[in-house]
Amino acid sequence: MLRKTTLLMLALLLGCSTTTNDKKSDTGVTAEVATGDAGAELVTPPDSVTDVLPEVTEVLPPPGPESRGWKLKRGVVHLHSALSHDGCAPDGYEDFGGPEPTCLAELRAAPCANDMDFLMMTDHPGHSSEHTFEEMLQYQEGDEIILDAQERPFANRITCPADSVVEEVYIFAGTEGSKHMPLAMAGPIPPKVFQQNYMDESPLEEAQIARDLTHEQGGYVYIPHPEENSISVERIVAVPLDGIEIYNIHANLMTMLESMDSIFAIDMFMPGSENPPDSDLGLLIFLAPVANDVLKFDAAAAQVRLSHVAATDIHRNVEIPALCPGGIEGSLCEKFADDYPNFAEFAQVGGPVPMADGDRIDSYARSFRWLSNRALVADDDPQSIRDAIGMGRSYSTFDLFGYPTAFDFYLDGAGATIEMGEETAFAQGLSLHFNTPLITAAPWRADAGWDYAEADVTCKLIRADADGSTVVMEAAGQGGQVTASADVPGAYRVFCEIVPHHVKSELPGLEKLTTKSYPYIYSNAIFLR
Repeated sequence: MLRKTTLLMLALLLGCSTTTNDKKSDTGVTAEVATGDAGAELVTPPDSVTDVLPEVTEVLPPPGPESRGWKLKRGVVHLHSALSHDGCAPDGYEDFGGPEPTCLAELRAAPCANDMDFLMMTDHPGHSSEHTFEEMLQYQEGDEIILDAQERPFANRITCPADSVVEEVYIFAGTEGSKHMPLAMAGPIPPKVFQQNYMDESPLEEAQIARDLTHEQGGYVYIPHPEENSISVERIVAVPLDGIEIYNIHANLMTMLESMDSIFAIDMFMPGSENPPDSDLGLLIFLAPVANDVLKFDAAAAQVRLSHVAATDIHRNVEIPALCPGGIEGSLCEKFADDYPNFAEFAQVGGPVPMADGDRIDSYARSFRWLSNRALVADDDPQSIRDAIGMGRSYSTFDLFGYPTAFDFYLDGAGATIEMGEETAFAQGLSLHFNTPLITAAPWRADAGWDYAEADVTCKLIRADADGSTVVMEAAGQGGQVTASADVPGAYRVFCEIVPHHVKSELPGLEKLTTKSYPYIYSNAIFLR
C-alpha cells in the first residue's frame, strides 16, 4: 500500500492554480515609490488603489534590514527525520542511533551545503516522544548542545565541514501531530505537549494548557495545514496561537490529486532524458499559493497578533512500488511507455523517484533549495533565531528563483521602528516601507548564468481588517523602494509574486511554466490596532 505522501508526490505533474480572495477597494493610502535609481519618484493620488513601479532596467541594491542592524538567518520550519514513523524510507526510526543511517547523514549534510542556518524539526509524536531530547535534536558526538537561561537544552549546534556554504547549523526540537506543531522547545518536553491538539473539537481549556506548557519550555505554538477544516479562524483566535503556516507543499500536492492528466510529465525530469529540465524546477509543476492558508491568516491577524511560516513538510520517504515488475510488455506500463519511456523504465523497479541530477525528488538538499524562512536576528545566538521565527520577525521566500536581495518591510513613526511581527497603536503619521527584491544567485546557482533581470516581480501591500483583505498598493519591478502612509488600522503584510522568465533555458519542453506567476515572498505582518 502506498504511503500517503507517496500518493501525494505522484501528483507532482499536475498543473494547478489557486487564488486568494484579496479584494481591491478605495484605500485612502498615499504612497511614494522610488526605483533603485536615485531621484526617481512617483506620488500616487489618494484615491488610487495601486501604485505600479515603472520598468527598471538598472538598479542599485536598496538598503535592506541589515541597514537597521539585523542579520538574516535562513532556515526551514516543519520537517521530519527518522524519528517520524513515516520519515526517511527506507531508513526508518528503528535504525536511529546505530551506525549512521543514510537519512541522518543526509539531514546533517544538506543544510551545510545548501545555506541553511537552522532547522526546526517537527517529528511526529508517536516515536519522537519515545526518544531522548538530544536525539530529537539529531545530536551526534562533536556537536554542541546549547542551554537556555534556565540551563535547559534547547538547540544543537552542528559544525559544518570546512568547504561548506555555512559554518554552523542550529537544530531545534518540535513535534507535529493532529493540528499541533509546537516549535523550538527546551527539553524535556512535557507529555501533554506531545499529546494535545488544537482542533475545534478539542476542549479549548485543554488546548490553552498545552499552549502555556509550550511557552514554559520557551517554544511557540504553531499549527500545520490550516487550510483543512479541522481548525477554524475562531479557534486560532480563541487559543490564541502564536502562528500558522501560510504555505505548505503538502497542500499543493493535495490539490494536484484532483486531476491526474499530467502525472507522467515527471518523465522529462528523470534519468534518461536527452535534455532534461533543471531538476529543482520540477516544483513549478505544482507550485501555487494555498488560498485557505492565506485567508485564515488574514482573518485571524485582523483580530490577534499572529505569525506565519512557509513549510516544506519534507519526509524524505517518497517511494513508488514497482508498477510493472514483470516488464513493460503486456503490463500497465505498455500503455504509456512510448510517450513516457523514462517513467516506464523506473516503474519496473520502483523505489525513490530519481531525477536527472542523480538525487531523489524528495531529498533534504532539494527541499532546502526550494524555499526558506528568513529570520531577522540581532546576533548569532540561537535564542534570537527561535524568537524571530516564533514572533514573526521573518519572511518566507521561494529561493529556487534566486535570493531576494534587500527585500524589507517595516513601519516608521511614533518615534520608533516597528518590525514584522510587532504590534503598535494606530496613529496618524505612520509610514510603511518595503523594498521590492533585487534577485541574485543563490550559492548553489553561482555558475548558472541566469539573467535575473528578466524575472518579472510584483509586490502587493495587503491590509487585513474586519472587512477582509484589501490590496492597497502594487509595486512592479525589482529593486524598488516604496513608502506608504497608512491612514487605516489593520494587519499589513507584503506578498510578492514572480514570473520566472529568467529560467526559461533550464526548462526545455516546459517553457510555458516560465510564463506563469508563482508566489515568491510572504512577509509577516505589522499590526496597527
